Amino acid sequence: MKIDATVRRRRDLMSQVIRCYTHDELFPGLTLLPLKMVPKSSSSCTTFSEREKVRSRILPILGVDPDGNQEEPEEILLDIRRFLKPKRNEGPLLTISAESCDGCPDGQVLVTDSCRGCEAESCRTVCPRGAVSIVNGKSFIDQEACISCGLCIRACRFTAIVKLEKPCRKVCPTNALSQDEQGIMHIDEKKCIACGACYNSCPFGAVTPVSELRYVIDILQSQRKVSAVIAPSCVGQYPGTMGQLITALKRLGFACVYDVALGADMIAAAEAEEWKEAEEEGSLLLSSCCPAYQNYLSQRLIELQPSVSHSPSPMVALAGQLKERDPECAVVFIGPCIAKKDEARKTDCVDYVLTFEELGALLVASAIDVQELEETVGFDMVPSPEARGFAISGGVLKALSRMQKEGFPLEHGITVEGFSFETIRTLKQAVMDETSFIELMACEGGCINGPGISCTSKITKRKLLADIAQGDETVSVGQKRA
Repeated sequence: MKIDATVRRRRDLMSQVIRCYTHDELFPGLTLLPLKMVPKSSSSCTTFSEREKVRSRILPILGVDPDGNQEEPEEILLDIRRFLKPKRNEGPLLTISAESCDGCPDGQVLVTDSCRGCEAESCRTVCPRGAVSIVNGKSFIDQEACISCGLCIRACRFTAIVKLEKPCRKVCPTNALSQDEQGIMHIDEKKCIACGACYNSCPFGAVTPVSELRYVIDILQSQRKVSAVIAPSCVGQYPGTMGQLITALKRLGFACVYDVALGADMIAAAEAEEWKEAEEEGSLLLSSCCPAYQNYLSQRLIELQPSVSHSPSPMVALAGQLKERDPECAVVFIGPCIAKKDEARKTDCVDYVLTFEELGALLVASAIDVQELEETVGFDMVPSPEARGFAISGGVLKALSRMQKEGFPLEHGITVEGFSFETIRTLKQAVMDETSFIELMACEGGCINGPGISCTSKITKRKLLADIAQGDETVSVGQKRA
């Protein structure tokens, strides 16, 4: 899979930081990393700046919030053990490195080279402030007079006029991002729903999740039994087969590996019954498995919260059962979602959460090549094919429909993806019409397109659909492997 340079550097740094931690080489290992990753160039200013970016990005990988400390990144790294908290981070889930943030221009309306200098001059005509003039046969915008109303953008038939927007702010559905006097962005923790859209939109790699990797490594190296609960969207995330990935997880130290779709099987019947009741009462039921959307509802659509299903998410349902069987075991959820870290904080049954990207870094740091390993027969227990479909938009809807003995036609329910204006309008309209069930997905396409994935959603969707179609005829659903 082709990945851009920002993602490649991010993953390389993550694996190197984790390697330093697992080999107990925090000092001087971490202090040398910026020098290793950014060789000295002809410009000393550029070299210093790039190395500062690396230093600031190291901290959240180790679970340290840079904004929560007065010291500079370099000072923290020199005495890093003092800043490593023994318990899971309860601060922000996402942080922005001031050293990496470019302070992108925002709100400016500019004329591009695509301007044809047409006779219509529609852009000049519609401007209410006279900010648009014709200079040397091309449109020109006086920035001091421009009020960024966007009328000229809509009037141009060549789409030659654009409005610059900060990529992170553009994708944030709750306006949780603001800028200081230098243009550096900051995340309002109270408004952030942990959807992770800003994480992948920043072309400078300035947005970083505060990772729990260090805590997972510590617990894997302890005597405590640790179970991995992995999302079905893991299919295709790493080279090799699912059986080889399970072997890799057990080589890392996980005692058992479960597909979180088992949790989907647990809640499907209850949620299907809730849907049936909503249909009979003429009311509305909203799915509860996407934590980012639950956070959004709590902020922006509070009136819809009473309609959310009482069923827990598949992650919480399965983790709860594992804890009930063995209260002393640790449960680590592995998936594509950053918001799951927030959900885990609100429950006692999930100890830590890793994204697929973080697991990939841990495998690299541990010198484990998945595709070179032997096959493990499969998961410790096997979910239904329909439950694995929860990872794809529309999968929850289909699974619940099949749970109904009489069966509801799919038009009684809809799937809502993302937070665009059109999406929210569809959601509000569905409340007013005859829709009885709405499947909510923060990520377009479903969990397979989450912010913490390691490969494109197309690869995962193709392989996951093939697995679902094939099913598992050798072991009944929920049965333990021999």
